[in-house]
Amino acid sequence: MQRESELVEEELVFPARGLPVIAHETETQQRLVDRSADDIIAEALTAAARSPRVGLMILGSELERAVRFLLVSSGWDTSPRSYSLRRSIDRLVELGLLTRSAASALDLFQTVRNEIVHGGKVVPEEEILRALDAAIPLLRAILAIPRETNLVHYADVDLYADSRGTTKLSDAKGLLLKTLSPGGASVRYRIFPTTKTDYEIGKQVTWEWGTRTWGDTWYKDPESGEIRPAWTSSLEFRGRHLDELK
Repeated sequence: MQRESELVEEELVFPARGLPVIAHETETQQRLVDRSADDIIAEALTAAARSPRVGLMILGSELERAVRFLLVSSGWDTSPRSYSLRRSIDRLVELGLLTRSAASALDLFQTVRNEIVHGGKVVPEEEILRALDAAIPLLRAILAIPRETNLVHYADVDLYADSRGTTKLSDAKGLLLKTLSPGGASVRYRIFPTTKTDYEIGKQVTWEWGTRTWGDTWYKDPESGEIRPAWTSSLEFRGRHLDELK
């Protein structure tokens, strides 16, 4: 991940540099919108009315998906695929985003699910429904955790090694991100170097970083054509489209 000192510097300096506010009509249509807790729970309970086991499996899958998206999109962990659901929930507790009491609901849920999936035993419906009841507040708590949303605003922005724009960088392009605050009330625009070439405008991206660093760099404003300061030091942005995680 980008070094914290550099990230803070960019977040504070960019608005003062006059980065233009650019609007895309297709952005809202293309933006990945997570399903609400109510929708997910309604689906699981509807399935559980026919088969408690199926309802439990649906809720478990959505729990794993919610935690994976949260950790990767926020940058709180960059390798959640290697984490078990238990370890992922523990990570959220470590970060102070979930309470221990909320996380404890996972114990009953996982015990029952493991008995069904791996134990090869018949679990009473009453026990399955209790596990569902325990997991529902946990899912709500996870989906309620606030996080920024980062959308591709412009890709393939030309970068330069000088303020006059005479020496174009050939080893990277600028990725201009539109960052929405957790509540959506404020918007910031930030640009980072990347060697990835598959970014699509309007898509939400994860918050992931490489190890390569670029020093003082300028970029060509994609609308005005002006040469503007980009960053003084930045790691390479390597975020993925969020829908790639499905």
